[in-house]
Amino acid sequence: MKKGEGVKKAAEAIYKLALSKAFRSEVDIIRNKHGISLLDSMKLLEKYKLPPSYYWEMHQYVIHGRIGNERDPESQIASIKYPNDPTLTTGSEQAFEKLRQPYVGIYIHDGSSERDVKKLIGKNWQRIRASLQAQGGNVSRIRTSKNKDRNLLISALGEKTKDKLCDEANIPELERKSLYKEMVIARLMSEKYGHPEVTFEVVKKYLAKPTDKSQHKRSIKS
Repeated sequence: MKKGEGVKKAAEAIYKLALSKAFRSEVDIIRNKHGISLLDSMKLLEKYKLPPSYYWEMHQYVIHGRIGNERDPESQIASIKYPNDPTLTTGSEQAFEKLRQPYVGIYIHDGSSERDVKKLIGKNWQRIRASLQAQGGNVSRIRTSKNKDRNLLISALGEKTKDKLCDEANIPELERKSLYKEMVIARLMSEKYGHPEVTFEVVKKYLAKPTDKSQHKRSIKS
């Protein structure tokens, strides 16, 4: 697999899930509770049958509502457990075992130097990889969709009422009755969100997709 390909597959998988109103509602419940843990995101992966290796992308969406094709250089490529400060811990054996995520544990004692740790990992890297592969965990191929952020925004706008959309677009009351909801969304996408390529036809066609049945509605004039 080429560098970054796995991350793009993960982002694409989360993007497709985010088109579902039911999934977004479930994420809202998690966001509204006290504190969001990594385990919350991993449980979502388990429920929707996605590889546990997608946990970083899922966690970013749950926390920030953001879906990206690149991981932050400081991201959780590996997990770290701090026995003296659980709030800094990024993963746990229990979470990985629950989701059958292949992992290898490394214990660093207080007499270790950075050089010692790098040397240990380098010397044992082949055995580490062999162990991870023996534990299983292949990722299936997922097709890439274009315009992910744009489409997510259309979906979000599509859930609002026409009156709320008109308020956002500052459309006068007298003009509203002559407009379809999709027309208002197209205007917002072009004038407010910087997507001039999004027309009434684009919005209408997209919201009619069976990706999310709750969005499969006909245009109705007020």
